[in-house]
Amino acid sequence: MRDRIQQEADRLLNQKKFGLIFEEHLPACTPLYDVPVRVGSFVALKTG
Repeated sequence: MRDRIQQEADRLLNQKKFGLIFEEHLPACTPLYDVPVRVGSFVALKTG
């Protein structure tokens, strides 16, 4: 029984990514209205 529990624990630990980022996601976006748009800036169209 102990070996089976250890195998399952190892399997779960190998699947989960631990660290500062726990799962892959898109970065959050924050509107910066006072920042001028320059060449090379990453921007999004204002919609809505």
